[in-house]
Amino acid sequence: MHSFKDTNGTEWAVAVNVATVKRVRQAIKIDLLDPKISATLAGDPIALVDTLFVLCEDQAKERGVSDEQFGAAMAGDTIAHAVDALLEEIVDFSRPRERARGKKALKKMREWNDRVQTMLDRKQDSPEVTAKLDDLMSTVEAEVDARIADVGNSPGSSASSPGD
Repeated sequence: MHSFKDTNGTEWAVAVNVATVKRVRQAIKIDLLDPKISATLAGDPIALVDTLFVLCEDQAKERGVSDEQFGAAMAGDTIAHAVDALLEEIVDFSRPRERARGKKALKKMREWNDRVQTMLDRKQDSPEVTAKLDDLMSTVEAEVDARIADVGNSPGSSASSPGD
């Protein structure tokens, strides 16, 4: 069983089994067995937190934590750790052959994510990118200025006030 900690430091255990998959389907219409679930949950933190709350609902009741309080304690790195725990748990739930492929896919997804983040950091700090963004901003600014100038010169516009 995998777990994550919320922003308050509370640890939540995530269990994926037939009963919890069914409960999530019924409660929020999300299918944890959908092959595209990782993209769905990683791309939508609200769907992720709703899913996690359903999975952790018994723990929340024991601790007197409402859905609202649970969501309020989910932000930043907590969400990243929570999605990792959930995806690991989903992979562990699958059949052995699928599990091996799922573990490889998660590993590859993490590697690609790390590479993308490294590339973005490198590009963000690049003087070439900064120069290109500066050029782009100058072009946009010139276009805005030209359009503003055209407003007064468009057909039907009058430079005089209505009372003239």
